[in-house]
Amino acid sequence: MVRSRDKGASGEREAAHALSVAFGFERARRAQQHSGTETSADLVVPETPTLWYEVKRVQRLCVPATMDTAARQCGDKLPLLVHRRNGGEWLVTMRLKDGPQVAAALMEGMDAARQYARERCGF
Repeated sequence: MVRSRDKGASGEREAAHALSVAFGFERARRAQQHSGTETSADLVVPETPTLWYEVKRVQRLCVPATMDTAARQCGDKLPLLVHRRNGGEWLVTMRLKDGPQVAAALMEGMDAARQYARERCGF
């Protein structure tokens, strides 16, 4: 039997990897959450400092309630819900009104990721 906390941590690592593959965010990683603070995002993605990532890997998810919680906890950042069912593909849910800002943040993040990769390679 998989413990819920282990499954959540595994899901966060998987989501960080998926962001790395999809957008080139090599530095995406699971946040340190042992401090127990509710205001910590599940992922740290230095390339997108204005986005707040909530990760869920569950079979059943109440998306509106989860987004409401993320919106309350994210402060001045834009909440993104990254989620998947067992065996399913990763999905991203956001508020429609945040779309233009999220798109801009992702594009800027991809530029930052490319710059980071060039610097790592000595270019």
